[in-house]
Amino acid sequence: MPFKLINDAGGQAYELKDGQTLILGRASSSDIPVFDPTISRRHAEVSGTATSVKVKDLGSSNGTFVNGAQVQEANVNDGDVVTFGKVPFRVAFIDVIAPPTPEASASSAAPRGGARARRSCASCRWAR
Repeated sequence: MPFKLINDAGGQAYELKDGQTLILGRASSSDIPVFDPTISRRHAEVSGTATSVKVKDLGSSNGTFVNGAQVQEANVNDGDVVTFGKVPFRVAFIDVIAPPTPEASASSAAPRGGARARRSCASCRWAR
């Protein structure tokens, strides 16, 4: 299941896919760069799993918090708030819509009215 980390105040959103690990920090080379004085250069590691997001503090100066409680490592779920230093991010599940099956695509592409169905086009003489 893909998740997003969303900072509503700063307008940042980062997608986390299953098996992906990202580094959040103040360094411009971070996967999730957060330019705030309460964020360490390498503040935390964020990993997407099949059912949740795992956060791990990397020895930051100002800590990592989940729903207000300081953590060194924790699994978080949809709706939880993870605060790095003083910067909050909301965890949100991304609802992925499955692509249509080939049978559904073929049936919706067939013209209505059988072979005699005519297309209408205002600029085409033959369509009248």
